[in-house]
Amino acid sequence: MAISTRRQFLGRAATAALAVASPALLHAQGQGQTAAPRRELPPLPTGGSIVFSDDLLAPDFACDSGFRPNGSPCWQSRLAKTRQQVGNRELGYYADPALNPEAKVWGIDPSTGRRFIQAEYIPEGLSDGRGGKITLGWQKEVPVTYTAAIGTSRTLFNRITTGSYVEFEVRLSKMAGSWPALWLLRAGDMWPPEIDVIEAFISSPTHPQDRVTTNLHWVSDKGQESSSAPVELTDFEPGADIFARFNRFGCYLGETEIVWYFNDRPYRGMTNLVGPGPWYMLMDVAVGGLVAAPSDPSIFPAPMYIRGVKVVQYG
Repeated sequence: MAISTRRQFLGRAATAALAVASPALLHAQGQGQTAAPRRELPPLPTGGSIVFSDDLLAPDFACDSGFRPNGSPCWQSRLAKTRQQVGNRELGYYADPALNPEAKVWGIDPSTGRRFIQAEYIPEGLSDGRGGKITLGWQKEVPVTYTAAIGTSRTLFNRITTGSYVEFEVRLSKMAGSWPALWLLRAGDMWPPEIDVIEAFISSPTHPQDRVTTNLHWVSDKGQESSSAPVELTDFEPGADIFARFNRFGCYLGETEIVWYFNDRPYRGMTNLVGPGPWYMLMDVAVGGLVAAPSDPSIFPAPMYIRGVKVVQYG
């Protein structure tokens, strides 16, 4: 989920020291990447201290500024400087119900008691507060008819670094045209680098229930580079389903290697080409962009259900 110009170079899978656990090795090779010799990926370290955790159940868990009226930090409901991803040509506007009363964007799911954030279809469009409508930043004559949703820890917790393990426990929804993602950006908002814990490019109602993609974006002497690895999670957990149940998606930032985990099982490793950070977390549900535009807007909203987020520091 790149912050601006990812569309320009996502297809250039980089040749970088990449290791995918044995069943997923073919996925990496299929992307034109050069895989490291096949090996076992490391389990999570033992010990460690939880330095951040949140179930996101507070009524005022997020706002535009990232600070509550009393000055305490909370999740921020937008990217650092914008509410649209123009470079990705997304169709959604990252709305906040306090600013965009037409949108719900988030709430508590009565069936699970858990927080959700969601992308929505607003056929009448979003008001700009001046009697007009908000339009797409990359197509000025077209009104925005979809909301997107995001929560970032930019003001709340931005100290993820070497030795940190970041974990999101979420359940996704299969809505064609939606693009949910869990990712990390460097504090200070320079891009790249970026670490995508997972993305789900849901272009079709037949999107496999076990497919996610991990990405790394960095700068080398060649310019901006990226490495993408789609993975079928049933290779690592029989019956894996990102839509039917909550799952834990994690990422460990080692000094020399980054390792991705699914329900505590390592499934991808790559040389750390992005440095120590520090980093902050982002959770979002986008619309369009690098996935096909929704073919049936009536199926929306597209929620992401969140059971919790935590950061564990080792060493």
